[in-house]
Amino acid sequence: MELLRQKNVRLIAMNENVDSFRKDDDFTPFRNIMNEWYARDTSKKIKLTFKAKGKSGKHVASTTPYGYLKYPENPDHWIVDEEAAKIVQRIFHMTMDGRGPYQIARILKEEQVEIPAVHMAKKDAGLWKGRVDEIKDPYGWGSSTVVGILKKREYLGHTVNFKTRKHFKDKKSHYVGEDR
Repeated sequence: MELLRQKNVRLIAMNENVDSFRKDDDFTPFRNIMNEWYARDTSKKIKLTFKAKGKSGKHVASTTPYGYLKYPENPDHWIVDEEAAKIVQRIFHMTMDGRGPYQIARILKEEQVEIPAVHMAKKDAGLWKGRVDEIKDPYGWGSSTVVGILKKREYLGHTVNFKTRKHFKDKKSHYVGEDR
């Protein structure tokens, strides 16, 4: 709150009866500590729930990898997206034939194969769900996309969980090493 006050930003918390432009309430620092403890405790409980789900073998990812879709009746179960699976298989075959990621990306772009984001958005899935119009180049395959597909252990039939971790304060995802 002091930082906000220094930057001339007014903080009003109606439920807490706090206004940073008024004289300090002696109880405010304690209330802040209790609120932070509550947020941290809730975050721990949510993490434990996800950890238990993931350790039981269920997928905890919010989206499926390209080539898979969530089963409508049970989102914990993934089904093969036949159309995208053909592209994934083709990428692996081109790699085994000696082509590199740049060559594969160029071939897919020349043949106007939709990039995974476009395909998933059209299936109403993935991170670009409902935003297909925002994708500037629907055929803009890059070598990093190809490499990402080749690295995914999910294509080997593995359930891969806990690749990232979020902190309750900054909400940013941090990658977790495979040894953890």
